[in-house]
Amino acid sequence: MTSKELLTFLDIEASGIHDDSYPIEIGWVDTEGNESSFLIKPIPEWTHWDLKAEQIHGIPRSQLLDQGITIHQACLALNEQLGTEDVYSDAAVYDGEWLNTLFNAARIKPSFTLRDIRELLDRLSTDQFTTFFKILKANPPPHRAVPDAKRMADAINLLRKANNIVDSLSEHGIHSIHCISEPPFRPARSLKALLDCQAKSFDTLSFGINTTELECVRKSSRMLTTTVLEEAQLVVVIGHECLEGSELLDYAEKHNGTIINLDIADTLPLLDLSLIDDLLQQLSSRLEGLFRP
Repeated sequence: MTSKELLTFLDIEASGIHDDSYPIEIGWVDTEGNESSFLIKPIPEWTHWDLKAEQIHGIPRSQLLDQGITIHQACLALNEQLGTEDVYSDAAVYDGEWLNTLFNAARIKPSFTLRDIRELLDRLSTDQFTTFFKILKANPPPHRAVPDAKRMADAINLLRKANNIVDSLSEHGIHSIHCISEPPFRPARSLKALLDCQAKSFDTLSFGINTTELECVRKSSRMLTTTVLEEAQLVVVIGHECLEGSELLDYAEKHNGTIINLDIADTLPLLDLSLIDDLLQQLSSRLEGLFRP
């Protein structure tokens, strides 16, 4: 996977899950931030409507009739915008059926090819692919076309940012990071997951220390302070206020010399997209300052 490779993700909201269902909203987002979406005005033959589906996507049929574009406009717009690209979907079976329903009704052939998101395994390593799906699982789709597609593009871009960080560290001879975090430890675990999947030669360790354990660290946990931190090439401390002044950080600074402090909202869930993005942005910024001549 290269940081410049364009990937496009598509999502479709429909009138329901039924043999007679049809697309009502189509949206796509690519990894460069380009996006588009539109509502589709149902043709007279499209009569199926599932009220439970409406409760999920929040689009009433009256809105389609007022704001939707025609099926011909929708097909022409998709062909013009997507060209001959491979476009990825996390529900390719359903989305493929709804695209066929749309294009067949308009008697137009799609110029692009819809592919299952699992085919990204050809572009990602097995570990990256597994982490990618963990991120998607941790960030459920909001059930609107563009936000659903954007969630996939954002996950890929986060993997790319993490890969760039690992490459930068490796170029400077750093092959291991030790993360120390305050509870609930989700930021450290999220950072570990993103960095670990990039390269087999890169090692990330994660430690959670709460305020009640600090005294134990000061008095008896010598293995953590003397063995683990001596082996760390870089120490990243997340939410470090309760650790300030502790023997743990003093030891890390004395024997390691490179400590990066990150501030983050601990309340966000593990692998939350905004949490990971904030972590990687901060870490990337700190590393630029560290490696700048």
